[in-house]
Amino acid sequence: MMLERLIPKAASPSVQYQWGVVATLSPLKVLLDGPDTTPVPVASSLCPVQTGMRVYTSISEGQLTILGTVVAATWTNLPLSNSWVAYGGIYVAPQYRADGATVQLRGLAKSGGTGLLGTLPAALAPEYPVISVVLASNGTARVDVTTAGLVNVFAYYGGSNNGYLSLDNITWTIKPQ
Repeated sequence: MMLERLIPKAASPSVQYQWGVVATLSPLKVLLDGPDTTPVPVASSLCPVQTGMRVYTSISEGQLTILGTVVAATWTNLPLSNSWVAYGGIYVAPQYRADGATVQLRGLAKSGGTGLLGTLPAALAPEYPVISVVLASNGTARVDVTTAGLVNVFAYYGGSNNGYLSLDNITWTIKPQ
């Protein structure tokens, strides 16, 4: 059985948590994240599910339980600080979303300086500090996301300035709770 590979019989009855996707409904099986492509039978589900739905599971004593689901990830405006504002026009405002354990930023901001750009909900903070180089007016800028969920502009490079700053493609994994 596949779960025997995940939890050896000699192991203590500890609980492991893992993300996956509902593969089939009858019988209920989940394809867990990772290299194995064999769906795992589900012992119980604490919520209604559909095929293709992203789920969070627990594995205890060889039994897989669906603990919760992820609703389609929607974008939320990032609360901005220190004179930062959305660039406007056809450009997306600075936003974030969580898709499972992955958080993404996107959007274009202007008019702020170095230091705090915005603050994310604490539950979406990264597991470790994230350092990204992004496009900015006339060059690039370094943007850091702290383990407290603070999005900081650290520095501008190559003659860049705060005419605009892109948050596109900044991505990380949520820190374990």
